[in-house]
Amino acid sequence: MNGNITPEGIQADLKWMRRIGLGGLQNFDGATDTPQLVPQRLPYMTSRWDDAFRGAVKLSSVLGLEFAIAGSPGWSESGGPWVRPDQGMKKLVWTETTLRGGVRFAGTVARPPATVGPFQNSPVDRSFGLLGGPPAEPVPDFYQDVAVVAYRLSANDVSSADLRPAVTTSAGDIDAPLLWDGDYSKAVTLPVEEPGHPSWIRFDFGHPQCVQSLSLARQGTIEEFFNDPAHVVGELQSSDDGLAYRTIAAVREAFDLQQTITFPAATARYFLTKPTSNGKPEFDEEMPDENQAMIEALKRDRHFVIVTEWRSKVDVSRGAPVIEKESVRRE
Repeated sequence: MNGNITPEGIQADLKWMRRIGLGGLQNFDGATDTPQLVPQRLPYMTSRWDDAFRGAVKLSSVLGLEFAIAGSPGWSESGGPWVRPDQGMKKLVWTETTLRGGVRFAGTVARPPATVGPFQNSPVDRSFGLLGGPPAEPVPDFYQDVAVVAYRLSANDVSSADLRPAVTTSAGDIDAPLLWDGDYSKAVTLPVEEPGHPSWIRFDFGHPQCVQSLSLARQGTIEEFFNDPAHVVGELQSSDDGLAYRTIAAVREAFDLQQTITFPAATARYFLTKPTSNGKPEFDEEMPDENQAMIEALKRDRHFVIVTEWRSKVDVSRGAPVIEKESVRRE
């Protein structure tokens, strides 16, 4: 762990394994926040590490121990600097362009992000010790077009930017466009809820809107690696008058940075999202077992979003009328 090995320690371990009757071992190289326990660490794949590894394999052979080797260092077993970007794990990314139907489109559509990270342009959070800190060399970006998808929007599909809801929060004024700009590297931060002082974000659409799904995207994911999906950490509420609210969806713990929950359609003028720090709110019916922290509240064919740290994000536009693929270019 973290290079805490020595040739002498390897020899002592292997001889002990043989002495107590073990038939073999597996070599695994990982990292957490393990402190330095040896005079000089042996970083993975350095010349000194290679020498120690070679010595371990030879001694295992002499002792009659089977020697298994992990596919790669670390916890994923799926990558390393020897894997070319085009052969490594990938994610789907996208952008959206809304066009007027009935006419041929010839122009440039925005290129999706090429950020190395878990979702869209959200980067890898390397502050957590399990990740072992930043790589010795930058991870190369990789991008490749997959498809252009065009579909017709319903007449009542309007973006949050166009709806311009009045946004208020328990933390005072915020930069509301951060909630629906599609940028997952920025978010709105709310203070942790305290007894008698709940944290919340409220959207006033000015007139009733029909909403039936909630999407939450959170900044910083891996610090909650160990979580309980049964634990309610937030809720979405609706109100007709801005005074009396009813809960329409529960937000539960999850490892994913972004998820979407769907619930029975709710029509209201006001929608409010808030984290809960203690206890589990009571609901009239079982809610989907999901957790999130960027909120896109979707109107049937439309959605509105939020982002919290609880952080929240809110976007409403979806799709584009028919696009001639051969007339589309990206830069």
